[in-house]
Amino acid sequence: MFLYAQILVVEYTYNDPECCPSNQHPTTTRVNVTGTSLQILIPATAYCLSYRVGTICPDFREPIWTAKVCQTCRGIGIVPKNENIGNTKISPNPSNGVTTFTFESSDIKLHKIIIYNLNGIEVEIIDIPDYKESIYKKTWDGKDILKKGVYFVSFQTSKGKKVEKLIIK
Repeated sequence: MFLYAQILVVEYTYNDPECCPSNQHPTTTRVNVTGTSLQILIPATAYCLSYRVGTICPDFREPIWTAKVCQTCRGIGIVPKNENIGNTKISPNPSNGVTTFTFESSDIKLHKIIIYNLNGIEVEIIDIPDYKESIYKKTWDGKDILKKGVYFVSFQTSKGKKVEKLIIK
């Protein structure tokens, strides 16, 4: 039996047209990740950033990718342009670990909330039970799960997803 070290690659795009309206030219970069963290310098001309993380497997030519995450460079979660999946709110933000997630839409239902670390790895999945109202609120205690830092919270619906930034202090 052979054990392979996991080799990761991060692909990130500034001014991704799938994530934000911008008159800036998109720029895509791939970086092999050899440690436990990655720092990306964001140019002043970048309006938004998308990224995805890939695992390079021994028998495949291309990485196996996670879903793409869209984030504005100004700290506001966004949805790919021309999509409106509902209103989202994370409070308090920054948080001590106990956080309330709110989703509001009259015609779209929330299916799950996924929390990712900065490496794009799922840290927590919150399945949403069926609900009748147009507003869904969930208070979640992540004190024992999340360390201090920045996370991405993905609100998943049948019409797409919306990603917000969560800061744990």
